[in-house]
Amino acid sequence: MKKNVGIIILFVIILLAGCREGIIPPGENVGLLNTPVKDNFYRSYSLRVDAANLNLNVSDSVWLNSSMTILNISSSNYIKGSLTVNLYNPLGTMQYSEILDDNRAAIRRVIDNTNIDRIEMQFRNFTGNVNIKLLAAN
Repeated sequence: MKKNVGIIILFVIILLAGCREGIIPPGENVGLLNTPVKDNFYRSYSLRVDAANLNLNVSDSVWLNSSMTILNISSSNYIKGSLTVNLYNPLGTMQYSEILDDNRAAIRRVIDNTNIDRIEMQFRNFTGNVNIKLLAAN
């Protein structure tokens, strides 16, 4: 019995020690240039990228299941280019659009009375760091 407990404790220690590798602390650079890091969960979505002359189109389905959505865009180290963020409802109708082409530190918008189903982002010769979040608000 003691041998089984020892094996279980050893397994838990190994499991927990391996879980911290590769986690990016809040506010830190992603580390891989021009490689978006996405988290797409039920009721939340995020994308972070450190970009240098990035030309990329990203289209993702989101599972917010909410009639009110909060959009947060934060940028730092902006140098040039543009980023367009479009939000669509389940019928494919654009509900909101935002263009980032300057050094605004943060954009926060509440999109009310519609269910956001998809996000599209177009990076055009974009250089800077950007973090995009969608959150279900109700």
